[in-house]
Amino acid sequence: MLRLSLTAEQRDRLLVLPVRDYYDDDRWSKAVRAGVEDLVGRSASVCMVGHKKDRTSYYLDDFPGWRSVPVERTLDIDATGLRRMYFESKSLGVTAMLLRQSVPAQVVDYLMDWACTPAYERMKEEHAAVLQYRLDWPAPWYMTADAIVTYGDYVALIRRKGVIGRGLWAIPGGFVNPHERAFNAGLRELEEEAGLRLMVMLAKSAVKGRALFDHPLRTPRGRIMSEATHYHFSDGPRPELVCGSDADAADWFHKSDLLGMESRMFEDHPVMLDQFLGVF
Repeated sequence: MLRLSLTAEQRDRLLVLPVRDYYDDDRWSKAVRAGVEDLVGRSASVCMVGHKKDRTSYYLDDFPGWRSVPVERTLDIDATGLRRMYFESKSLGVTAMLLRQSVPAQVVDYLMDWACTPAYERMKEEHAAVLQYRLDWPAPWYMTADAIVTYGDYVALIRRKGVIGRGLWAIPGGFVNPHERAFNAGLRELEEEAGLRLMVMLAKSAVKGRALFDHPLRTPRGRIMSEATHYHFSDGPRPELVCGSDADAADWFHKSDLLGMESRMFEDHPVMLDQFLGVF
C-alpha cells in the first residue's frame, strides 16, 4: 500500500525496514538504529519526520542524534477511523466511496480486492470480537497469568480456538480470578488448557524465572497485564498434553522452531518466550 501511494520515481527511493514489536522501547529503538545503519551506513545523516499526535508518539524522542522535523496534521484522518470504516462496513461500495476521499485510489482498489478474500472475513470477525470484548470487560486494567513449561529444549503451547487469535499458537494462560494468586492462576490455566497438572510444591521447585508483561499496547483487547512464570524440567519424559477450554490443540515444540513460528503466534507471546528462552 505504501508503494501504491507513490510515483515510480518515489518508489525507487523507498526502502522499507521491518522491525518486530518487542514491547520493549529500548530494544525496539536499538533495532531501528541498527537496521537504518545497515541500509544507509553508520556515517549517514538521518532525518526523522513525524507528527506528535498524542502520548503514543513518545517514541519519536527515543533517537537522540537524529535530526527531527516535526510536521503538523494536514488531513483530518486517522488510522483507527479508517480501520473501523473498513472492517465495520455494511456496504463495501459505500466504504470504497468514502475511503477515496482520504486514501489514494490505487490503495482503495487493493483494499476492495483484498476484501474478497477469506483473510478479510476472518479479520473482520476478529475486529468485531475485539470491540465486543472491550465492552464486556470495561475495567481500566486486568491481570492474567501465563505458564511457560519446558522439558529440556521443548516448550508446551496451545492453539487458540476462540474468535480472537483463532488458529494461533499461544502460551497456556488466562485471567486471574478475584481471590486467586497469579501463580495459582497460571497452574490452573495450564491444566485447563493443556491438560498438564503440576502440583504446587513441584511447580515452585521448577520455577526458573518470572516476569511482568505490561506494555500498554501488548494486546488490542485493552489494558491487560500478564505475569508469566517459567517452569523448567531438565530431564524425564515429556507428559502428554490434552487440549481443553479455549484450545483446540496442545503440543510440545523445540525452542529452535519458535522463531519460524512467530507469525503464527498470538499477540506478544513470541516476545514472552524470548524473555525466558532466548528465541530471537
